[in-house]
Amino acid sequence: MKSHSGLLEGIKNRRKLRSLCAASTGNTLIKLLVSAGLLLALIGVVFLALQPKSQSFALVKEEAEQENLAVATTPEAPVDAGGNAAAVATTAPEATIVVYVSGAVANPAVYELPEGSRVNDAVLAAGGLQEDAAAGYVNLAQPLTDGQQVNIPSLADVEAGALPTPVLTDPAQGSVGGAGTQVPELININTASKEQLETLPGIGTVTAERIIAYRTAQGSFAQKEDLKKVSGIGDKKYAAIADLICV
Repeated sequence: MKSHSGLLEGIKNRRKLRSLCAASTGNTLIKLLVSAGLLLALIGVVFLALQPKSQSFALVKEEAEQENLAVATTPEAPVDAGGNAAAVATTAPEATIVVYVSGAVANPAVYELPEGSRVNDAVLAAGGLQEDAAAGYVNLAQPLTDGQQVNIPSLADVEAGALPTPVLTDPAQGSVGGAGTQVPELININTASKEQLETLPGIGTVTAERIIAYRTAQGSFAQKEDLKKVSGIGDKKYAAIADLICV
């Protein structure tokens, strides 16, 4: 019985020893795991502490490089003699005028032209003169002003004695025969040469020779209407040149 009892006691003691060993081993593992965790946590804290500084340094460096680039590429503002920033000159828009072109032109209409333009510029803007335009009654070199009307007569108007008046209308003048109206030089039918007579509407070489022959044979014309006594000059032709001749 004693022997059996001792055997049971030995078994119990061995079990206790094993339990103690297992507990000791478990505690050691736990301590190792805790130590490892603390070490990893410490490494993480150190890494996080160092990482922002590195990124911040890189960010500051990048911003400094961008600022230097912006300064290098920004043009310097002009300065005056006193070192003050000078005002940047700007180009003023070109001044213009508006005129109405009518009569014997290709495209009668209202046109906007640069200030300082001449009658010829207005005619060109309207597409140029028609074939039957009597341009000799208009001063193409005259300067234009804002609001003017440029009226180009036709040869039919001249021959019919219906010369538009005024040919060039300036609203500032407000009257016929002002600075805006071209008045052709009158031709003296008693002294004009054949070439001068041929410049009159409807007067060709034959009619001009007849006028000279008449005044040579009959003497000077006493009045303009006497021109109708010349063969080939009737009431209609005389009306077309009546305002262009004198005695």
